[in-house]
Amino acid sequence: QARQLAQGLPLLGVGFSLGGTVLLNAVLANPGGLDGVVALSAPLDLAASCRHMQRRRNRLYLWVVVQRLHRQIAADPAGLTASECRGLAAAPGWSLEGFDAAITAPRWGYDAVEHYYAAASPLPQLLKAATADVTADVTADAPGALPPCLVLQSADDPWVPAGPAAALAEASSGCPSMVVVLTHQGGHNGFHGTGDRDAGAAASWSDRLTAAWIAQQLGG
Repeated sequence: QARQLAQGLPLLGVGFSLGGTVLLNAVLANPGGLDGVVALSAPLDLAASCRHMQRRRNRLYLWVVVQRLHRQIAADPAGLTASECRGLAAAPGWSLEGFDAAITAPRWGYDAVEHYYAAASPLPQLLKAATADVTADVTADAPGALPPCLVLQSADDPWVPAGPAAALAEASSGCPSMVVVLTHQGGHNGFHGTGDRDAGAAASWSDRLTAAWIAQQLGG
């Protein structure tokens, strides 16, 4: 439907944080759906990201997030099963992994949270797609193929570890369609720079990088 609405114009997608994860998984599952993808501060390995988030320094923040999830799930008209109630009661109040094990994984048909994290992590397919692109062993509409892709990740992101993006950068070093930008600073979807004020209050360094990359893809 989006292709029809675009009437032949290019379609590109930009995803932030988990939105970037969802976007990457979507284009991997639907080759040819988009002509370009930007993923900023996106968890590429959900298990690694969960461990990173659950460090002691993040416990207060996670408590607020997880308790909000508890309230949302408690308000579900379908209610909670006895197994879900037991799972939530057994997990620490700050444990995102505990919530996913009790609610997210089983509701999506996974028998263990580890299986859910593995299936929902785009990194393995991204590594495969980048390697295939380097060896010219993939076509644009092949399963797991990727359109041109920009991945931006900061080393000081408190929620998402930089290791998976660094692994992707190394694997895709000879892949022209995959650009991985690793920064020392930027936090989680921060990426402010010295030129922000000149570019306008709404424009961060990552906004300008994204706009420039998209313009390049469109031949601008």
